[in-house]
Amino acid sequence: LEVLVHNAPALHLYRRLGYTPRRDLVFWRATPETFVPSPAAGDLAAANAADFLDTLYRWQTEPPAWQRTQRSVERYLSDLWGYVMQNNGEAVGYVACLPTAPNEPGKPRVRIMAMAVHPDGDRAALAHRLVASLRAHLPDTTISVINEPEASLFAPALRAGNQAAPIAEAMA
Repeated sequence: LEVLVHNAPALHLYRRLGYTPRRDLVFWRATPETFVPSPAAGDLAAANAADFLDTLYRWQTEPPAWQRTQRSVERYLSDLWGYVMQNNGEAVGYVACLPTAPNEPGKPRVRIMAMAVHPDGDRAALAHRLVASLRAHLPDTTISVINEPEASLFAPALRAGNQAAPIAEAMA
């Protein structure tokens, strides 16, 4: 069960019914106007998301919100933009993005549907590098993530110089 953090009546009702908060989910958005090149950025290469989604979901450390489970994301498979980040020829990160309709003509937007970094090595540094690399690869694009667990490996990298706000509480 997910509840918007600003919906006080619903939060109160669910707590009275015995539900307890399990985790906070955040919305993150980066616009071209907030883009600052990062020395952490590496090269991203286009990749077919169908070829890496199984690996990406095996590498994730935090269960995604229901909208971003593998089953949900696979529904958009033919529309996804996939990227791989490599180190010495080996894949160390993947990101799958869904292009969305622009709010204004000529201003492209994508939503990150899934992302993960290799379980070996410095995962926090790889997560930061993956986010910075995506921003560098799409500098003129508004990039967003909806319902990213606040405790995720990517949360610090997403917050760095960008707009992030709690939007929901997952309750159990």
